[in-house]
Amino acid sequence: PPSIPSPESPAAAHAGRPATLAGAILHEDFARRRPPPEPEPEPPPAPLQDEFDNPYLCPYCAAQTQPDDRKCQACGAKLWIKTRRREERSTWLWAALTVQMAGIIWPATVPLLMLVYAAHEVEIDNPLTLVPAYLGLPGSVPPKVANAAFEVMPRLYILAFAFYLLFSLTILIGLYLRWKPIFYLFLISALLALVLGGAGMLLGQGVGLICSGGGVILALLMFLLLLQLEDDFFLDEKRILLRVDRSAKKGLDFLASGRRYARRNMWATAVIHLRRATSWLPDWIDGHLELAVAYINIKRYDLAAQALAEARRISPDDPQVAELTALLDSLRPQT
Repeated sequence: PPSIPSPESPAAAHAGRPATLAGAILHEDFARRRPPPEPEPEPPPAPLQDEFDNPYLCPYCAAQTQPDDRKCQACGAKLWIKTRRREERSTWLWAALTVQMAGIIWPATVPLLMLVYAAHEVEIDNPLTLVPAYLGLPGSVPPKVANAAFEVMPRLYILAFAFYLLFSLTILIGLYLRWKPIFYLFLISALLALVLGGAGMLLGQGVGLICSGGGVILALLMFLLLLQLEDDFFLDEKRILLRVDRSAKKGLDFLASGRRYARRNMWATAVIHLRRATSWLPDWIDGHLELAVAYINIKRYDLAAQALAEARRISPDDPQVAELTALLDSLRPQT
């Protein structure tokens, strides 16, 4: 949104720059103050019916926009955002993480068991001495013995499990971070688990056969989880509308929302919240001053003057009233 020229007064200079203005008015100057206790619960004030009741006004500068506009023509702000369909990680996602972690254990275990079996068949005491041979690296195992081990347990089979182990670790990290490509890689991971598990059942023996059967079961569970995980990974694009937060119910709620939007330079959205805050807390000066600041940043100088008049009524000698009044006078067109 457009910046506001700064007068000589330090406090007013803060008000002239949207980002620091929010910091000065909403944090520094009023950090010492606390709003008065809210009155006993009563029917909330009637909604304000005015120019800001149009949800398609720009939430930053309050300029008129069309529902399909991608950006505000007046201030250049983006009017569409992408948000997750599900903000928090679902129970199904945590279940998928658990299954994926279990899926890392079995491809790490099966090759070790296969190495033990191959070492036993070729009469080697330490199965780990076969690892360099399977990876194509120099080692202490004679080539003749290594070739005999390859006949017992094919080299390609061991390498396939090693690749799948690294792949599964990548999937585990991506699942937790909810990377969209991981959704599809998770599908590939389930297919690989099914293929390798089936191959393990055909080639394995004893404990290796049992572990491979467990891998097949895990692969089927991964397929079932995929059906529940779509909302965790996919984003929906939605228009930013000028409307009050549904969670805001009382004066302090509206005040907190107004301050939050002011920090994001969404001044029009801050206005509609601060207006309601001042209707709940009409004798608290800070709310009126913050509302005046928001009006100034969307160039509604007449409304800013009204907000400052209310602040002056509450505390005629407040220095912030004088500083913002001087800023407002410098911004108004000279007649």
